Amino acid sequence: MDIKNKPMPDQLEVECQAPNKAIAFEEVVARAGGVAAISRAICITPNEFNRWQKQGSVPLGKAMVMEHLYGVSFRNLLSDDDALWLSLMQLERSLGDTKAELTKALKLTSAVLDTIAKLPNKYSGNNGDLSEVGV
Repeated sequence: MDIKNKPMPDQLEVECQAPNKAIAFEEVVARAGGVAAISRAICITPNEFNRWQKQGSVPLGKAMVMEHLYGVSFRNLLSDDDALWLSLMQLERSLGDTKAELTKALKLTSAVLDTIAKLPNKYSGNNGDLSEVGV
């Protein structure tokens, strides 16, 4: 097999995503009852919707409205760049929540260790002899 003719992974990804977008647009049009109905519902011209369909992407706000109205996932209507941006924002938010939880747990652990350190140590005068403890 000639490696030069083998498609690159990013080319495969784009080819796999394109039918999903086409299907999403077709589904929105079918559920709305046509391009004119969608255009009226989301306050745009039919030409603008046709341009979005040709480009394979809808602005985020309008895509979310279409999801609400017609039940088609807004992610399938976004450009690849917008979908990636949205995923990164969600990841950042998720990591932020995790960071906050870890910070809270570390503060709690630190407080517990400080409390333990302040407890009187009844074995401190035994020079390391733990026979009284049963060790």
